[in-house]
Amino acid sequence: MVNLSSTSEEYLMPVSKGKTGQDKLCIYVLTMDQEKLLDILVRWIETYGVLIVSIFGVVFNFLAIILFSHKNVKKSFFNHLLICLVIVDILYLFNSVIDSWIMAYPTFASVAVFFFVSRPIRDVLLCCTIYMVVMLAYERHTVFSKLTSNPNRNRWKKELFKQMGLLILFSVLYKLPTIGEFKIETILSNSTWTYGISMFEKISTNYDGSSIRTRIVASTTRENYYYILLYRTLCDVIVTGITPLLLLVYFNYKIYIGKRVFIKRRRTIKQRSIHREPTSKIDKDVKNEKGPTITLFVIVIVFVVCHISRIIMRIAEMRYHNAKFEEQLKEHCRITDPYWILILTPFSELLLRVNSSANFFIYWALNDSFRGLMYGYTFRLLRMCGMKTSNNLYNSIQIISNDRRCQKQNLETS
Repeated sequence: MVNLSSTSEEYLMPVSKGKTGQDKLCIYVLTMDQEKLLDILVRWIETYGVLIVSIFGVVFNFLAIILFSHKNVKKSFFNHLLICLVIVDILYLFNSVIDSWIMAYPTFASVAVFFFVSRPIRDVLLCCTIYMVVMLAYERHTVFSKLTSNPNRNRWKKELFKQMGLLILFSVLYKLPTIGEFKIETILSNSTWTYGISMFEKISTNYDGSSIRTRIVASTTRENYYYILLYRTLCDVIVTGITPLLLLVYFNYKIYIGKRVFIKRRRTIKQRSIHREPTSKIDKDVKNEKGPTITLFVIVIVFVVCHISRIIMRIAEMRYHNAKFEEQLKEHCRITDPYWILILTPFSELLLRVNSSANFFIYWALNDSFRGLMYGYTFRLLRMCGMKTSNNLYNSIQIISNDRRCQKQNLETS
């Protein structure tokens, strides 16, 4: 037991009830060096690393919302979906800040908040962020496949509320069973616990001077063999892993084919209109949709890179499920996963937060209006802080940004 408080309410972390390193009933037994390395990774990457990345991600995502809401940024349905993605990422990162703080400074009350409130919300938000990327790909797919422009502003709002409402409802319903995975039990200090896996314990003094033990324990549902196999592993791999990847591959392939058709039609129109500048609706759609399409491709690449480790670990959990279940419930082994999964877990958690924090930098690199506004706000902030900035430097940045925009338009029309 690790004493975390010296008050009348003594908080206790549960120790392993498993076998020692000399016993052979547990398959995965770590050496002292392995445990030290794992402790370092969990503390500095999964706790403090996630905390720092999440804080910076919240700040930069708030800045992205401010810039995207500016009147100089094009008001398109795709950009509105990007704003929704940023909002969901902010909520997910803010939840990660709370989780990291609880991991760094655990108490019984905070750990209870983690298992019963923060953890279910985090799972719902993660599911939302995954399928928000799929929604962005679907929007690009509809634009190129139907050869239509974006709907008007009134239809934006209805379609946006409809899609976001369905996404939130789906995520909540899918993660609803996780709410009942843990429960709180209380017994007298001279009594013994019934069968179950303790997550966190405390000893407190009652008003009559007697000691009471309270713990957070996994429920019978969470310890059910088929629940863990079918829902926590197989279903999670399919719903939040394989299915989104397959949808992204399909939509991006259709976008690529549709874009080639657009370019081919535009060239045909130009050849038939030698003496006049082409003004066809298809030509305008291609120029307007090229930037968002490139933005989508980068978002998908970052998404795949940051989520692939999580999907690999989920698939591995299916392979090791039988051994893990037997050791965890029957032998009460402290380590129930292979060492490589334990090492990969902190990095996977960090990559998930990096994925939600990368929006600002993607928009800055690919959106000229977004980048120009950021430069403008930066120079204003520097001047407000009393720093001298050159007007020539600011004007040169604006000229370069405009020149790049003109060059892109010339390349598209050539």
